[in-house]
Amino acid sequence: MLKNPMGFPKDMEFEAVLHVAQEAYELKNNKEWEYVSPTDYEIYKNVNGW
Repeated sequence: MLKNPMGFPKDMEFEAVLHVAQEAYELKNNKEWEYVSPTDYEIYKNVNGW
């Protein structure tokens, strides 16, 4: 995707992937994930990055 961002599928959702780290952390440490990302992860928000 980095070499050809136009190839990124537009009609699919990958939101579940966003929660993998949080769920793994909570399972391993038996405590709540307390991190808030400073990055807006919504699709196509980073227009300058494309």
